[in-house]
Amino acid sequence: MVARKSYLKADIVIIYQDSDTIKHVIEQVRHLNLSFHPLKFSADAANELVAIQPKILLFSSNQLIKSIEFYVSFLEKHAKKMSQHRAILLTGHKDYIKAFVACENGLFDDYAIISPLNDPHRLTLILLKSLQLVNTHNLDGLSELMANGELELASCISHGLELKEQLLSSINQCESSIVETTKRVSQDETLVEEVERAVKEELNQLTGVLNNKFGQLIEQLLDVDKIQRAVTERIAAPHQSHSININGEQATATLTDIDKPLSSDSERTNNNADGIERTIIIAEPSELFAKVLGEIFEAQGFKIIYTQDGPQTLLAIKKHQPDALLTEYELPKLNGLDLTTKLRTLGFKLPIVALTQAKHKPYIVKWIPLGLNAYLVKPSSRSAILNTVLEEIKNPWQVLEQQLIDGDIEIKWHPQYSVGHSEMDKHHQILFSLVNKFFHSHDDPDVLSEILAQLTHYIGLHFSAEEQLMAQIHYPKLAIHQQQHQDLVDKVEQVVERVDFNDVDSHNRVAMFLYKWLAKHILKSDMDYKNYL
Repeated sequence: MVARKSYLKADIVIIYQDSDTIKHVIEQVRHLNLSFHPLKFSADAANELVAIQPKILLFSSNQLIKSIEFYVSFLEKHAKKMSQHRAILLTGHKDYIKAFVACENGLFDDYAIISPLNDPHRLTLILLKSLQLVNTHNLDGLSELMANGELELASCISHGLELKEQLLSSINQCESSIVETTKRVSQDETLVEEVERAVKEELNQLTGVLNNKFGQLIEQLLDVDKIQRAVTERIAAPHQSHSININGEQATATLTDIDKPLSSDSERTNNNADGIERTIIIAEPSELFAKVLGEIFEAQGFKIIYTQDGPQTLLAIKKHQPDALLTEYELPKLNGLDLTTKLRTLGFKLPIVALTQAKHKPYIVKWIPLGLNAYLVKPSSRSAILNTVLEEIKNPWQVLEQQLIDGDIEIKWHPQYSVGHSEMDKHHQILFSLVNKFFHSHDDPDVLSEILAQLTHYIGLHFSAEEQLMAQIHYPKLAIHQQQHQDLVDKVEQVVERVDFNDVDSHNRVAMFLYKWLAKHILKSDMDYKNYL
């Protein structure tokens, strides 16, 4: 019987390819009096890592792709078994741009140039800071990461790992294509410069647009086939025509086509009942990521329509009359915000859910007045994506009228919103005005706090006056409205206490909350007592 190998716990594990490369690194670790354990890249290294449970992982290989492959495979198999750790890339000077891009977007937590090790103090600082962060946020496993808000890592494991083999294969093909192309043009300096620029663009996209851990890798690798085509086109510069494919049908979409009147929501087939197939359009430029999203809804019996740009999406909505739209902001030809403007202008009130990148968060508050029903930031878990869309389909609310004032989109008071009482109508118009001010004051946290305080005060006055009116007309649901009013006041007070308007997410969440409350309060709740006046 072979004795089972036992391991001591270590603060740092160095996963290496060439022992000579890491000699100076080991010296730096020893100076810090930290426990460490070297592991060579091998099939057994992953199991050994789980046994050791290090706080810091250092990766040193001759090729960046080797570190990526190892870390992705490791997380796939062992993420739930690992406690909180930091992943640091050790690289040579010639690959520092790749390392920077990988760390900038979160694939690795940091990097250090060790060949040559001209600045050992930087490595020392990185190690100490990493150790401090791990000790401060000592989480245990994936479930703890999710519970503490680190959903990005959890979500990429939940819906990104299934693409690993395709993605890594695409990277290898892309790198091979770049090497071969570079050889062909090595005698032409101008073309070589073009290749270098193309390679840098490929690197900038390689680690993706998702904003944490290897969720960013997943998003980038989904588009790696496009990167390969872009590099080839820069060298050969062929002239290509492009067509649109909607479920296998070829079509050409222009903005002129879109301006034609579309059928209204009243003509849509009601597919929300149980047992009846629902339809969702997924507007996502990345074909592979769209496929991942589609699988979420296919499992629930949805019919999926895939689109890749704004005009194509509008034509698909006209043709298929979907129950919901799940869209990225950064769509070619017509972005998500402008797409929503077109839809609302043409009378479509279908639920629109944005699933977009973190860098587009500042656009959300401009999107909300157009009737954006909900938004999620990539990466999000499967359950969050599915539940958000289902909630908006099953519990729709009226989209408010919009108007453009001095370049800003505002919700617009409309005579159809009248409850038949001049004082209450005036109150509602003031609430519209205050909410619009809140939408537009995104650059000044102090102003936002002041407007929210004004809103809170005025909502209280409005509810008091409204309850007095209901009592006078003997409205039978007065008690229900009083409870609804109190619940809303309690929520707003909690928001005022906790909100931090230096964070763009706070502004977006409060803006969405106010829009939905206004739509439900005026267009649904208050319309009920109109018949008693």
